[in-house]
Amino acid sequence: MTDGPIPAIVLSVCMREAKGEDMAIPIPVAIVEDDERVRESLTEILAGDAQCVCVGAYASAEEAVEGMRARPPHVALMDINLPGMDGVTLVHRLAPLLPQTQFLMLSVLSDADTIFRALAAGAHGYLLKPVRAKQLLAAVRDVYGGGSPITSSIAR
Repeated sequence: MTDGPIPAIVLSVCMREAKGEDMAIPIPVAIVEDDERVRESLTEILAGDAQCVCVGAYASAEEAVEGMRARPPHVALMDINLPGMDGVTLVHRLAPLLPQTQFLMLSVLSDADTIFRALAAGAHGYLLKPVRAKQLLAAVRDVYGGGSPITSSIAR
């Protein structure tokens, strides 16, 4: 038994199972990454997996605010070093507006202060770049299912 409300995503999955609906519906994922090559690579990784679908790929936080509010993802892959508003500030801004979205940070920054700020802002997981396709997809499924994936070297 829980002490608080059941997250919407858990209710959604339980309701879909109870109705006998197809559980193979892909996870809607958004990407916020300013580096075009990395953004395209992430998009290709998602496109190659039947359990995920990219619903938006944004080059800036400002684009992401507009796009993600119009088409909320269930998982958002977030870079930190963005032009203008950084990814941590973006998560802080979007988390209350998109309570069903799970934010997964992807960054080269491994210092404790940045990681703490990201998690305190509302991030649900933190992976260090570069990340392998298999690790990324596993982390998307993990965070979507309620987990908190973190690169193992960070946890040490």
